[in-house]
Amino acid sequence: MKNLLSGLKAKKLFKQLNFHEASFIMRRMKKDVLEELPEKTERKMVSDMTDEQKEFESVISEDMKKKINSEISKNGFEKSRMMIFRISLQDLDRFAVILLLL
Repeated sequence: MKNLLSGLKAKKLFKQLNFHEASFIMRRMKKDVLEELPEKTERKMVSDMTDEQKEFESVISEDMKKKINSEISKNGFEKSRMMIFRISLQDLDRFAVILLLL
Protein backbone atom coordinates (compact mmCIF):
# COMPACT_ATOMS: atom_id res chain seq x y z
CA MET A 1 0.00 0.00 0.00
CA LYS A 2 1.31 3.41 -0.93
CA ASN A 3 2.13 5.60 2.06
CA LEU A 4 -0.49 8.36 1.97
CA LEU A 5 1.49 10.65 4.26
CA SER A 6 4.63 11.03 2.22
CA GLY A 7 6.19 14.14 0.81
CA LEU A 8 3.93 16.95 -0.29
CA LYS A 9 0.75 15.19 0.82
CA ALA A 10 2.02 15.14 4.42
CA LYS A 11 2.88 18.84 4.34
CA LYS A 12 -0.51 19.70 2.86
CA LEU A 13 -2.32 17.51 5.39
CA PHE A 14 -0.60 19.03 8.41
CA LYS A 15 -1.08 22.55 7.06
CA GLN A 16 -4.81 21.82 6.75
CA LEU A 17 -4.88 20.29 10.24
CA ASN A 18 -3.28 23.40 11.71
CA PHE A 19 -5.83 25.58 9.91
CA HIS A 20 -8.78 23.55 11.20
CA GLU A 21 -7.34 23.26 14.70
CA ALA A 22 -7.04 27.05 14.91
CA SER A 23 -10.79 27.43 14.49
CA PHE A 24 -11.33 25.49 17.74
CA ILE A 25 -8.98 27.64 19.78
CA MET A 26 -10.18 30.99 21.06
CA ARG A 27 -7.35 33.47 21.27
CA ARG A 28 -7.61 36.74 23.17
CA MET A 29 -4.96 39.34 23.68
CA LYS A 30 -3.91 40.11 27.22
CA LYS A 31 -4.53 43.82 26.69
CA ASP A 32 -8.13 43.08 25.67
CA VAL A 33 -8.84 41.20 28.90
CA LEU A 34 -7.47 43.52 31.55
CA GLU A 35 -5.68 46.78 30.87
CA GLU A 36 -3.74 46.86 34.17
CA LEU A 37 -1.77 43.73 33.38
CA PRO A 38 1.94 44.17 32.65
CA GLU A 39 3.36 43.33 29.25
CA LYS A 40 3.75 39.65 28.57
CA THR A 41 7.09 38.13 29.48
CA GLU A 42 8.08 35.29 27.25
CA ARG A 43 10.87 32.83 27.95
CA LYS A 44 11.89 30.17 25.53
CA MET A 45 13.58 27.18 27.04
CA VAL A 46 14.95 24.37 24.94
CA SER A 47 15.84 20.97 26.28
CA ASP A 48 16.73 17.74 24.58
CA MET A 49 14.54 14.70 24.98
CA THR A 50 15.98 11.70 26.76
CA ASP A 51 16.51 8.52 24.76
CA GLU A 52 13.42 7.05 26.42
CA GLN A 53 11.31 10.10 25.46
CA LYS A 54 12.61 9.93 21.88
CA GLU A 55 11.63 6.27 21.73
CA PHE A 56 8.09 7.00 22.97
CA GLU A 57 7.77 9.91 20.53
CA SER A 58 8.82 7.67 17.66
CA VAL A 59 6.36 4.91 18.64
CA ILE A 60 3.48 7.36 19.04
CA SER A 61 4.29 9.12 15.75
CA GLU A 62 4.35 5.84 13.84
CA ASP A 63 1.11 4.74 15.50
CA MET A 64 -0.53 8.06 14.62
CA LYS A 65 0.59 7.79 10.98
CA LYS A 66 -0.82 4.25 10.75
CA LYS A 67 -4.18 5.32 12.21
CA ILE A 68 -4.41 8.33 9.89
CA ASN A 69 -3.41 6.30 6.81
CA SER A 70 -5.99 3.67 7.72
CA GLU A 71 -8.72 6.27 8.17
CA ILE A 72 -7.92 7.93 4.83
CA SER A 73 -7.79 4.54 3.07
CA LYS A 74 -11.24 3.62 4.40
CA ASN A 75 -13.08 6.90 3.97
CA GLY A 76 -10.97 9.23 1.84
CA PHE A 77 -9.41 12.46 3.03
CA GLU A 78 -12.47 14.71 2.88
CA LYS A 79 -14.63 12.39 5.00
CA SER A 80 -11.78 11.74 7.44
CA ARG A 81 -10.78 15.29 8.32
CA MET A 82 -12.42 15.41 11.74
CA MET A 83 -11.19 11.94 12.67
CA ILE A 84 -7.64 12.90 11.63
CA PHE A 85 -7.91 15.94 13.89
CA ARG A 86 -9.15 13.76 16.76
CA ILE A 87 -6.40 11.17 16.25
CA SER A 88 -3.76 13.91 16.24
CA LEU A 89 -5.03 15.48 19.46
CA GLN A 90 -5.35 12.14 21.23
CA ASP A 91 -1.83 11.11 20.31
CA LEU A 92 -0.37 14.49 21.29
CA ASP A 93 -2.18 14.17 24.61
CA ARG A 94 -0.85 10.64 25.05
CA PHE A 95 2.69 11.83 24.39
CA ALA A 96 2.35 14.74 26.85
CA VAL A 97 1.14 12.38 29.59
CA ILE A 98 4.04 10.00 28.96
CA LEU A 99 6.53 12.89 29.16
CA LEU A 100 5.06 13.93 32.49
CA LEU A 101 5.37 10.39 33.86
CA LEU A 102 9.01 9.90 32.85
